[in-house]
Amino acid sequence: MAQALVDCAKKTSMFDPYAAVDEANAKKKDLERAHLEAPGVLDADRDFPEGFVVDPEVTEQLSQLRIQKINSENQLAVKSRELKVMQDQLVALETQERALEGQIGSLSDTKGSLASRIEFYDLNLEVLVAVKQGQDEIVQDPVTTDYSDAMLVDRSVVEVTNEAITKLGKEKVAILTKIKNFRKNINFMLWEHKFLEETASNLDEHYTDLHMLRVTKSLQSFIKGGDTANKQKVEIEKAEAKLEHMKVQHADKMRKLEKKMNKISHQTDERTAENDRLASQIGQLKGNVEMRESIHRSRFESGDGGGEEDPAQQAAQRMRTITMRRKLIDLARAQTDEIEFLRQELDRLRQRTFPSFAHSNNRVNRAGNMDEIGIY
Repeated sequence: MAQALVDCAKKTSMFDPYAAVDEANAKKKDLERAHLEAPGVLDADRDFPEGFVVDPEVTEQLSQLRIQKINSENQLAVKSRELKVMQDQLVALETQERALEGQIGSLSDTKGSLASRIEFYDLNLEVLVAVKQGQDEIVQDPVTTDYSDAMLVDRSVVEVTNEAITKLGKEKVAILTKIKNFRKNINFMLWEHKFLEETASNLDEHYTDLHMLRVTKSLQSFIKGGDTANKQKVEIEKAEAKLEHMKVQHADKMRKLEKKMNKISHQTDERTAENDRLASQIGQLKGNVEMRESIHRSRFESGDGGGEEDPAQQAAQRMRTITMRRKLIDLARAQTDEIEFLRQELDRLRQRTFPSFAHSNNRVNRAGNMDEIGIY
Protein backbone atom coordinates (compact mmCIF):
# COMPACT_ATOMS: atom_id res chain seq x y z
CA MET A 1 0.00 0.00 0.00
CA ALA A 2 2.79 2.40 0.89
CA GLN A 3 4.64 1.49 -2.30
CA ALA A 4 1.53 2.23 -4.32
CA LEU A 5 1.23 5.65 -2.71
CA VAL A 6 4.89 6.38 -3.47
CA ASP A 7 4.44 5.35 -7.13
CA CYS A 8 1.32 7.51 -7.41
CA ALA A 9 3.19 10.48 -5.94
CA LYS A 10 6.02 10.00 -8.43
CA LYS A 11 3.60 9.88 -11.37
CA THR A 12 1.87 13.01 -10.10
CA SER A 13 5.18 14.84 -9.60
CA MET A 14 5.99 14.28 -13.25
CA PHE A 15 3.32 16.88 -14.16
CA ASP A 16 4.20 19.28 -11.30
CA PRO A 17 6.12 22.34 -12.62
CA TYR A 18 7.53 22.96 -9.13
CA ALA A 19 8.77 19.39 -8.62
CA ALA A 20 12.45 20.38 -9.11
CA VAL A 21 12.11 23.12 -6.49
CA ASP A 22 10.50 20.70 -4.04
CA GLU A 23 13.25 18.09 -4.61
CA ALA A 24 15.97 20.73 -4.05
CA ASN A 25 14.30 21.79 -0.81
CA ALA A 26 14.03 18.17 0.33
CA LYS A 27 17.72 17.55 -0.34
CA LYS A 28 18.63 20.73 1.53
CA LYS A 29 16.59 19.60 4.52
CA ASP A 30 18.28 16.16 4.48
CA LEU A 31 21.69 17.82 4.49
CA GLU A 32 20.66 20.02 7.43
CA ARG A 33 19.50 17.00 9.38
CA ALA A 34 22.79 15.19 8.57
CA HIS A 35 24.83 18.15 9.79
CA LEU A 36 23.04 18.20 13.10
CA GLU A 37 25.28 16.71 15.74
CA ALA A 38 23.94 13.48 17.13
CA PRO A 39 23.87 13.56 20.90
CA GLY A 40 26.21 11.16 22.71
CA VAL A 41 25.82 9.18 25.94
CA LEU A 42 26.85 10.86 29.18
CA ASP A 43 30.27 9.82 30.52
CA ALA A 44 30.56 9.84 34.32
CA ASP A 45 34.28 10.66 34.29
CA ARG A 46 34.03 13.39 31.71
CA ASP A 47 30.61 14.99 32.18
CA PHE A 48 30.08 14.71 35.96
CA PRO A 49 31.97 16.80 38.52
CA GLU A 50 34.41 15.20 40.91
CA GLY A 51 32.87 13.57 43.91
CA PHE A 52 29.43 13.38 42.29
CA VAL A 53 28.15 9.80 42.59
CA VAL A 54 24.89 8.75 40.88
CA ASP A 55 23.31 5.38 40.28
CA PRO A 56 23.77 3.88 36.80
CA GLU A 57 19.96 3.72 36.31
CA VAL A 58 19.65 7.47 37.01
CA THR A 59 22.59 8.17 34.69
CA GLU A 60 20.98 6.10 31.95
CA GLN A 61 17.63 7.86 32.37
CA LEU A 62 19.30 11.29 32.43
CA SER A 63 21.17 10.42 29.19
CA GLN A 64 17.94 9.42 27.46
CA LEU A 65 16.20 12.60 28.57
CA ARG A 66 19.19 14.64 27.38
CA ILE A 67 19.16 12.92 23.99
CA GLN A 68 15.39 13.54 23.65
CA LYS A 69 15.78 17.24 24.51
CA ILE A 70 18.66 17.71 22.05
CA ASN A 71 16.66 15.94 19.30
CA SER A 72 13.59 18.10 20.03
CA GLU A 73 15.71 21.29 19.94
CA ASN A 74 17.23 20.20 16.62
CA GLN A 75 13.78 19.51 15.19
CA LEU A 76 12.54 22.87 16.51
CA ALA A 77 15.43 24.63 14.78
CA VAL A 78 14.68 22.81 11.51
CA LYS A 79 10.96 23.64 11.76
CA SER A 80 11.78 27.27 12.55
CA ARG A 81 13.88 27.56 9.41
CA GLU A 82 11.13 25.88 7.41
CA LEU A 83 8.57 28.29 8.91
CA LYS A 84 10.70 31.30 7.99
CA VAL A 85 11.08 30.01 4.42
CA MET A 86 7.35 29.40 4.17
CA GLN A 87 6.57 32.85 5.56
CA ASP A 88 8.88 34.42 2.97
CA GLN A 89 7.13 32.40 0.27
CA LEU A 90 3.75 33.52 1.69
CA VAL A 91 4.76 37.20 1.57
CA ALA A 92 6.01 36.79 -2.00
CA LEU A 93 2.80 35.02 -3.02
CA GLU A 94 0.62 37.71 -1.34
CA THR A 95 2.58 40.42 -3.14
CA GLN A 96 2.15 38.59 -6.41
CA GLU A 97 -1.55 38.10 -5.65
CA ARG A 98 -2.07 41.82 -5.00
CA ALA A 99 -0.26 42.64 -8.22
CA LEU A 100 -2.46 40.19 -10.11
CA GLU A 101 -5.59 41.62 -8.45
CA GLY A 102 -4.54 45.11 -9.52
CA GLN A 103 -4.01 43.90 -13.06
CA ILE A 104 -7.36 42.11 -12.99
CA GLY A 105 -9.07 45.28 -11.73
CA SER A 106 -7.47 47.46 -14.40
CA LEU A 107 -8.40 44.93 -17.05
CA SER A 108 -11.98 44.81 -15.71
CA ASP A 109 -12.20 48.61 -15.85
CA THR A 110 -10.85 48.60 -19.37
CA LYS A 111 -13.34 45.91 -20.33
CA GLY A 112 -16.22 47.88 -18.77
CA SER A 113 -15.20 51.10 -20.54
CA LEU A 114 -14.94 49.26 -23.83
CA ALA A 115 -18.36 47.65 -23.30
CA SER A 116 -19.92 51.03 -22.41
CA ARG A 117 -18.37 52.60 -25.49
CA ILE A 118 -19.69 49.76 -27.65
CA GLU A 119 -23.17 50.16 -26.14
CA PHE A 120 -23.00 53.96 -26.53
CA TYR A 121 -22.06 53.70 -30.18
CA ASP A 122 -24.80 51.11 -30.71
CA LEU A 123 -27.44 53.50 -29.30
CA ASN A 124 -25.94 56.95 -30.03
CA LEU A 125 -24.38 56.86 -33.41
CA GLU A 126 -23.16 60.20 -34.65
CA VAL A 127 -25.21 61.07 -37.74
CA LEU A 128 -25.63 64.42 -39.49
CA VAL A 129 -29.34 65.31 -39.72
CA ALA A 130 -30.76 68.45 -41.35
CA VAL A 131 -33.91 69.71 -39.54
CA LYS A 132 -35.89 72.92 -39.69
CA GLN A 133 -35.50 75.59 -37.07
CA GLY A 134 -38.99 75.03 -35.63
CA GLN A 135 -38.41 71.30 -35.27
CA ASP A 136 -35.29 71.82 -33.14
CA GLU A 137 -36.62 72.28 -29.58
CA ILE A 138 -33.24 72.38 -27.86
CA VAL A 139 -32.45 75.66 -26.10
CA GLN A 140 -29.83 77.39 -28.24
CA ASP A 141 -26.69 78.62 -26.51
CA PRO A 142 -24.96 81.82 -27.67
CA VAL A 143 -21.89 80.06 -29.07
CA THR A 144 -22.24 76.28 -29.21
CA THR A 145 -25.35 74.24 -28.39
CA ASP A 146 -24.87 71.00 -26.47
CA TYR A 147 -26.84 68.15 -28.06
CA SER A 148 -25.50 65.42 -25.75
CA ASP A 149 -28.91 64.98 -24.06
CA ALA A 150 -30.96 65.49 -27.24
CA MET A 151 -33.16 62.80 -28.80
CA LEU A 152 -34.27 62.46 -32.40
CA VAL A 153 -37.99 61.62 -32.49
CA ASP A 154 -40.14 60.84 -35.50
CA ARG A 155 -42.90 63.33 -36.34
CA SER A 156 -45.63 60.69 -36.20
CA VAL A 157 -44.69 59.89 -32.58
CA VAL A 158 -44.98 63.56 -31.63
CA GLU A 159 -48.35 63.92 -33.36
CA VAL A 160 -49.75 60.79 -31.69
CA THR A 161 -48.54 62.00 -28.30
CA ASN A 162 -50.06 65.46 -28.85
CA GLU A 163 -53.39 63.93 -29.85
CA ALA A 164 -53.41 61.76 -26.73
CA ILE A 165 -52.59 64.77 -24.52
CA THR A 166 -55.30 66.87 -26.18
CA LYS A 167 -57.86 64.12 -25.74
CA LEU A 168 -57.03 63.69 -22.06
CA GLY A 169 -57.15 67.45 -21.55
CA LYS A 170 -60.61 67.73 -23.16
CA GLU A 171 -61.89 64.89 -20.99
CA LYS A 172 -60.48 66.57 -17.88
CA VAL A 173 -62.02 69.92 -18.83
CA ALA A 174 -65.41 68.27 -19.41
CA ILE A 175 -65.29 66.57 -16.01
CA LEU A 176 -64.29 69.81 -14.28
CA THR A 177 -67.12 71.67 -16.08
CA LYS A 178 -69.65 69.14 -14.81
CA ILE A 179 -68.25 69.43 -11.27
CA LYS A 180 -68.40 73.24 -11.51
CA ASN A 181 -72.02 73.27 -12.70
CA PHE A 182 -73.07 70.79 -10.03
CA ARG A 183 -71.35 72.78 -7.32
CA LYS A 184 -72.89 76.00 -8.63
CA ASN A 185 -76.37 74.48 -8.41
CA ILE A 186 -75.68 73.32 -4.84
CA ASN A 187 -74.44 76.78 -3.80
CA PHE A 188 -77.48 78.45 -5.40
CA MET A 189 -79.84 76.09 -3.59
CA LEU A 190 -78.06 76.75 -0.29
CA TRP A 191 -78.25 80.51 -0.85
CA GLU A 192 -81.93 80.30 -1.76
CA HIS A 193 -82.64 78.21 1.35
CA LYS A 194 -80.79 80.69 3.58
CA PHE A 195 -82.58 83.62 1.90
CA LEU A 196 -85.98 82.06 2.56
CA GLU A 197 -85.03 81.38 6.19
CA GLU A 198 -83.90 85.00 6.70
CA THR A 199 -87.10 86.26 5.01
CA ALA A 200 -89.24 84.12 7.31
CA SER A 201 -87.29 85.31 10.38
CA ASN A 202 -87.72 88.94 9.26
CA LEU A 203 -91.45 88.50 8.85
CA ASP A 204 -91.70 86.91 12.31
CA GLU A 205 -89.80 89.81 13.87
CA HIS A 206 -91.96 92.34 11.99
CA TYR A 207 -95.09 90.59 13.16
CA THR A 208 -93.80 90.62 16.76
CA ASP A 209 -92.95 94.35 16.48
CA LEU A 210 -96.45 95.07 15.25
CA HIS A 211 -97.90 93.19 18.23
CA MET A 212 -95.62 94.96 20.71
CA LEU A 213 -96.08 98.44 19.20
CA ARG A 214 -97.35 101.01 21.71
CA VAL A 215 -100.06 103.16 20.17
CA THR A 216 -99.89 106.84 21.24
CA LYS A 217 -102.07 109.80 20.40
CA SER A 218 -99.60 111.08 17.86
CA LEU A 219 -99.48 107.67 16.22
CA GLN A 220 -103.28 107.48 16.19
CA SER A 221 -103.50 110.92 14.62
CA PHE A 222 -100.85 109.94 12.07
CA ILE A 223 -102.73 106.74 11.27
CA LYS A 224 -105.99 108.61 10.89
CA GLY A 225 -104.24 110.93 8.43
CA GLY A 226 -104.84 114.25 10.23
CA ASP A 227 -103.04 117.54 9.59
CA THR A 228 -99.58 117.36 11.22
CA ALA A 229 -98.20 120.69 9.98
CA ASN A 230 -99.35 122.67 13.04
CA LYS A 231 -98.10 119.97 15.36
CA GLN A 232 -94.65 120.02 13.76
CA LYS A 233 -94.58 123.81 14.08
CA VAL A 234 -95.37 123.56 17.80
CA GLU A 235 -92.68 120.94 18.30
CA ILE A 236 -90.14 123.16 16.51
CA GLU A 237 -91.05 126.13 18.76
CA LYS A 238 -90.70 123.92 21.85
CA ALA A 239 -87.30 122.72 20.63
CA GLU A 240 -86.09 126.28 20.02
CA ALA A 241 -87.27 127.37 23.49
CA LYS A 242 -85.55 124.37 25.02
CA LEU A 243 -82.35 125.27 23.15
CA GLU A 244 -82.43 128.85 24.44
CA HIS A 245 -83.04 127.60 27.96
CA MET A 246 -80.14 125.15 27.68
CA LYS A 247 -77.86 127.97 26.45
CA VAL A 248 -78.76 130.10 29.47
CA GLN A 249 -78.25 127.18 31.83
CA HIS A 250 -74.92 126.39 30.18
CA ALA A 251 -73.68 129.99 30.55
CA ASP A 252 -74.75 130.02 34.21
CA LYS A 253 -72.99 126.70 34.80
CA MET A 254 -69.82 127.99 33.14
CA ARG A 255 -69.80 131.12 35.38
CA LYS A 256 -70.18 128.95 38.50
CA LEU A 257 -67.44 126.62 37.38
CA GLU A 258 -65.07 129.52 36.62
CA LYS A 259 -65.80 131.01 40.04
CA LYS A 260 -65.16 127.68 41.70
CA MET A 261 -61.95 127.22 39.68
CA ASN A 262 -60.69 130.65 40.81
CA LYS A 263 -61.47 129.73 44.41
CA ILE A 264 -59.64 126.42 44.07
CA SER A 265 -56.64 128.21 42.49
CA HIS A 266 -56.55 130.64 45.45
CA GLN A 267 -56.72 127.71 47.89
CA THR A 268 -53.91 126.01 45.98
CA ASP A 269 -51.69 129.09 46.37
CA GLU A 270 -52.45 129.22 50.10
CA ARG A 271 -51.67 125.54 50.54
CA THR A 272 -48.42 125.93 48.59
CA ALA A 273 -47.33 128.79 50.86
CA GLU A 274 -48.28 126.74 53.92
CA ASN A 275 -46.32 123.78 52.60
CA ASP A 276 -43.25 126.00 52.12
CA ARG A 277 -43.62 127.29 55.67
CA LEU A 278 -43.91 123.76 57.06
CA ALA A 279 -40.88 122.68 55.03
CA SER A 280 -38.85 125.53 56.55
CA GLN A 281 -40.03 124.50 60.03
CA ILE A 282 -38.92 120.93 59.33
CA GLY A 283 -35.49 122.20 58.33
CA GLN A 284 -35.22 124.26 61.54
CA LEU A 285 -36.28 121.28 63.65
CA LYS A 286 -33.68 119.08 61.96
CA GLY A 287 -31.03 121.73 62.68
CA ASN A 288 -32.09 121.87 66.37
CA VAL A 289 -31.88 118.09 66.63
CA GLU A 290 -28.41 118.04 65.10
CA MET A 291 -27.31 120.84 67.46
CA ARG A 292 -28.60 119.00 70.50
CA GLU A 293 -26.89 115.82 69.38
CA SER A 294 -23.60 117.68 68.99
CA ILE A 295 -24.01 119.27 72.49
CA HIS A 296 -24.75 115.89 74.00
CA ARG A 297 -21.78 114.35 72.20
CA SER A 298 -19.45 117.13 73.43
CA ARG A 299 -20.71 116.80 77.01
CA PHE A 300 -20.29 113.06 76.92
CA GLU A 301 -16.74 113.34 75.56
CA SER A 302 -15.80 116.03 78.11
CA GLY A 303 -17.18 113.88 80.93
CA ASP A 304 -15.04 110.92 79.91
CA GLY A 305 -11.78 112.91 79.48
CA GLY A 306 -11.16 113.76 83.22
CA GLY A 307 -8.64 112.30 85.64
CA GLU A 308 -9.12 109.46 87.98
CA GLU A 309 -12.19 109.67 90.27
CA ASP A 310 -13.53 107.51 92.98
CA PRO A 311 -16.05 104.77 92.06
CA ALA A 312 -19.02 106.62 93.56
CA GLN A 313 -18.44 109.68 91.38
CA GLN A 314 -17.86 107.48 88.32
CA ALA A 315 -21.13 105.65 89.03
CA ALA A 316 -23.00 108.95 89.51
CA GLN A 317 -21.45 110.30 86.32
CA ARG A 318 -22.41 107.12 84.45
CA MET A 319 -25.97 107.37 85.84
CA ARG A 320 -26.25 111.01 84.73
CA THR A 321 -24.93 110.03 81.30
CA ILE A 322 -27.50 107.22 80.98
CA THR A 323 -30.30 109.51 82.17
CA MET A 324 -29.28 112.24 79.73
CA ARG A 325 -29.02 109.70 76.89
CA ARG A 326 -32.47 108.39 77.70
CA LYS A 327 -33.92 111.91 77.76
CA LEU A 328 -32.27 112.70 74.46
CA ILE A 329 -33.62 109.47 72.94
CA ASP A 330 -37.14 110.31 74.19
CA LEU A 331 -36.78 113.86 72.89
CA ALA A 332 -35.55 112.60 69.50
CA ARG A 333 -38.43 110.09 69.35
CA ALA A 334 -40.95 112.83 70.22
CA GLN A 335 -39.48 115.14 67.59
CA THR A 336 -39.54 112.27 65.06
CA ASP A 337 -43.21 111.64 65.83
CA GLU A 338 -43.89 115.36 65.49
CA ILE A 339 -42.06 115.46 62.16
CA GLU A 340 -44.03 112.42 60.94
CA PHE A 341 -47.29 114.07 62.07
CA LEU A 342 -46.30 117.31 60.29
CA ARG A 343 -45.45 115.29 57.16
CA GLN A 344 -48.85 113.59 57.23
CA GLU A 345 -50.55 116.93 57.81
CA LEU A 346 -48.58 118.34 54.88
CA ASP A 347 -49.72 115.45 52.66
CA ARG A 348 -53.32 115.92 53.79
CA LEU A 349 -53.17 119.65 53.03
CA ARG A 350 -51.61 118.93 49.67
CA GLN A 351 -54.45 116.51 48.88
CA ARG A 352 -56.96 119.20 49.77
CA THR A 353 -55.48 121.49 47.15
CA PHE A 354 -56.69 119.15 44.35
CA PRO A 355 -60.38 119.55 43.35
CA SER A 356 -62.59 116.54 44.08
CA PHE A 357 -66.13 116.21 42.73
CA ALA A 358 -66.96 112.85 44.29
CA HIS A 359 -69.87 114.18 46.43
CA SER A 360 -71.32 116.26 43.63
CA ASN A 361 -71.09 113.31 41.24
CA ASN A 362 -72.94 111.08 43.72
CA ARG A 363 -75.62 113.71 44.12
CA VAL A 364 -75.97 114.11 40.37
CA ASN A 365 -76.21 110.35 39.89
CA ARG A 366 -78.97 110.13 42.48
CA ALA A 367 -80.90 113.13 41.19
CA GLY A 368 -80.52 112.57 37.44
CA ASN A 369 -79.29 114.80 34.62
CA MET A 370 -78.94 118.43 35.73
CA ASP A 371 -79.77 119.73 32.27
CA GLU A 372 -83.06 117.87 32.34
CA ILE A 373 -84.13 118.63 35.94
CA GLY A 374 -83.11 122.32 35.76
CA ILE A 375 -80.41 122.42 38.46
CA TYR A 376 -77.99 125.38 38.25
